[in-house]
Amino acid sequence: MTVPADAGAPVTVPAGTSADDCPAPRWCPVGSSAWVPEARTVRLSADAPFWRCYDGTWGYDEFNPGYGDTRFAPLADDSGHPLPTIYAAGTREAALLEVVFHDVHQDAERLVYEGDLRKLLLCQVLLPTPPVVVDLRDDALELLGLHRGQLVSGPAEHYPCTRRIARQLHRQHPNAEGLVWHSRQAELGGHGHVETLVLFGDRYGVERGSWSRIGSGSEALMVGAGRLLIDEIATRLGAIVIPA
Repeated sequence: MTVPADAGAPVTVPAGTSADDCPAPRWCPVGSSAWVPEARTVRLSADAPFWRCYDGTWGYDEFNPGYGDTRFAPLADDSGHPLPTIYAAGTREAALLEVVFHDVHQDAERLVYEGDLRKLLLCQVLLPTPPVVVDLRDDALELLGLHRGQLVSGPAEHYPCTRRIARQLHRQHPNAEGLVWHSRQAELGGHGHVETLVLFGDRYGVERGSWSRIGSGSEALMVGAGRLLIDEIATRLGAIVIPA
């Protein structure tokens, strides 16, 4: 259940896209049409659990300081300073699809490397406080007259474009602590609508250790139940796990 928090001010994307930001501006699915005229923020339920697939070098509730190449991260503020972010998903399968199987889809080689699994852990968490997030789920996009391909299910080559939208939403919604949308990876994996969340570390100000792990704690993906789940998803997607 979510509770409306506010109706945001208009968010616009300048007509025309710099080639420095977009690799193919002429065919950009985001382009000048992906504007969010009245994007709303909602407060997520206080008791909704999420799953984290994370690098074991860091803590399960430690924000990424600004590395990687994903749909809505890394981000920077208006001064160019990195904005820490953290991803979570509504199911364990979606969390793995967003991280381990992120590049496994119909337009790419369906390969997962066992060496990458060694450093990854999976756990279920409860958020310390219910965050206020910009709603980009399917129903919200439909009300805004947008389709999924403009923001949450476009190809990876246009991540710079969707990150630009995320930066503008961050700027236009000073109360927003993150974004929520329906996972493209979970949809491709046959899991339907599953919420995916990214939180802004500059606003979701909670201390490390304040997130509660629930269930059996963190599990490895190289052995045991974690590895069985990896193999099940790989089989379902027609992917191959390459031995280390």
